[in-house]
Amino acid sequence: MAHIFLVYAADDHTFVSQLAVQLQQRGLDVWPVPDPLAVERGAPPDPPDRDRAFADASHILGIFSPEALASGHVQERCSAALEAGKH
Repeated sequence: MAHIFLVYAADDHTFVSQLAVQLQQRGLDVWPVPDPLAVERGAPPDPPDRDRAFADASHILGIFSPEALASGHVQERCSAALEAGKH
């Protein structure tokens, strides 16, 4: 199934959560839908099945805040998306 994979910095989890809900309300399949409290509980920014979801995603949506641009995690995901030819 086609879906949008979100790439973002942990500091942006509140905004990304709201964005994901808005996209879902418009009928789009979005993954992951971040839990705004997960980061506060010490959860990693990506759930454990992220690699599979990333590979299966038809589109990658990067949230490029100043924190995201400084994040090695976000840079790695964006590079992987480019290398994989993702939209």
